[in-house]
Amino acid sequence: MSGPYRTILFLGAPGSGKGTQSRALAQLPGFYRFGTGEVLRKLDPESELGSQVQPFLGRGDLVPNALVMKVWHSHLRGAEQAGEFSPSRDIVLLDAFPRDESQAKLLDPQVDMQLVIYLRAADEEALKERVRQRNLRPDDQSEQVIEHRFQVFHQQTLPLTEIYEPSPVVAIEAVRPPLMVLAEIAKTIGDISH
Repeated sequence: MSGPYRTILFLGAPGSGKGTQSRALAQLPGFYRFGTGEVLRKLDPESELGSQVQPFLGRGDLVPNALVMKVWHSHLRGAEQAGEFSPSRDIVLLDAFPRDESQAKLLDPQVDMQLVIYLRAADEEALKERVRQRNLRPDDQSEQVIEHRFQVFHQQTLPLTEIYEPSPVVAIEAVRPPLMVLAEIAKTIGDISH
């Protein structure tokens, strides 16, 4: 494994735009995006890793850390071999990974955290409304599940802003037009890369 990989972590509650913003940034040269959920869902269910991950996804359970770490290694190695990713050239954009302190500890030796972008919302109700509107996932339709996802974010994921304190943690207001948010992210990244 090459590493540690230079990384930028996108952190935020459901509906804060982590996927939208990290995907937009990944279109630029010098960035490679690792979106855990998408990578897990795209695994071939017939493959060794896919067959291990599938039962958890099928039940809507979180995939165990050891398995997520295997997928992380395998995915980046494959992207590097395919020429889609170059550790010396590209910064890895992490979307929804790590999701808690235990994952952060497992990931820590393999990453050089350059920046944590915390897409926060002064009005969390606006984010919940975004989640209800997007209709992308079946669990976006259940109020109980939506509330639970926000609870999990506050209890398990938000504390990562304190863990990564030595890295610059930049809070950016997420409840604005996406282009405005992207412009602020681009400026922040420009500031740290000089």
